[in-house]
Amino acid sequence: MNYTRSDLVLADAAMNQMRNAIYHLIRFMKRENIKDINMRLQRIGKNIASTYGRYWLPKNALTRQNLDIILKEIYSSIFKSKINLEVDYEKNILKIVDNKCCLCKYNYPDIDIPGCEVLQGFLPNFINILNTKYPNEKIISVKRKEVSRSRAIGDSQCVQEFYISEK
Repeated sequence: MNYTRSDLVLADAAMNQMRNAIYHLIRFMKRENIKDINMRLQRIGKNIASTYGRYWLPKNALTRQNLDIILKEIYSSIFKSKINLEVDYEKNILKIVDNKCCLCKYNYPDIDIPGCEVLQGFLPNFINILNTKYPNEKIISVKRKEVSRSRAIGDSQCVQEFYISEK
């Protein structure tokens, strides 16, 4: 059976396969003594965002007023996840708290790099694509910061942190 990329965007099993592949990839890169694993995972996320953004985007521009709604829609539609946001505009920090991160469903005792590191590359690029599609007077942009907690490495939830700015 041949699937198009549009078909795969709607597929439910895709995240299971993605998660499995990420952890096999991390193990492989560690065996090969690759030093920049986090950056490589972020680059994978950036590339996924570029492809995914051609097939699905939220229907509205991202603004300070709808940040919560749009990010929840992105995580729900793409990652099948319900998230909570913490935004500190004074410190320019966005925290995304995900209790059921699809990339970190299991604790992997042999892994010290979380799969949701991919999201550090995905979200900033996806938001850039969204901002390009819906130009706005004041745009919100995010830059990767860190994955401060992850279910894959034994935490009870994943917390992805980003720098956030409004231009």
